[in-house]
Amino acid sequence: MKFRRSLPTVPPLNLTPLIDVILMLLVFFLLATVFRVGPGLAVQLPVSSTAKAVSMTTVRLTVVSESEIWVDGQKVALAGLDGLLKQDLAGKDREHLRVVVEGGYDAPYQLVVSVLDHLRQAGVNGVNLMTRLARRPS
Repeated sequence: MKFRRSLPTVPPLNLTPLIDVILMLLVFFLLATVFRVGPGLAVQLPVSSTAKAVSMTTVRLTVVSESEIWVDGQKVALAGLDGLLKQDLAGKDREHLRVVVEGGYDAPYQLVVSVLDHLRQAGVNGVNLMTRLARRPS
């Protein structure tokens, strides 16, 4: 009498632990991710130990180079800054106006001073220079 040999049965692959791990990783990355909305321009700001947050800004000026200055999202060269400032500041109370100037970490100092001169000539007195808070050693 011949006996049939049975083939060894392969246990089914259990995917539940794999799916659990993938979902835990997904939740971790969703919680650990920082969503940051900025002006779309990466500028390395200089460090200041007395920096504080500005709660409300009216005009934001980003200085990258002589041919690249951004005023509230509009790109302008230093030569055209006066015209854009007059157009942008028309009808605004310049005595109570706040302008935040982001001078890039590697932006020439003379360029930032020239931008400040243009702002002063446009009648803006409230100018803040944006910095980032220095990390304190722990």
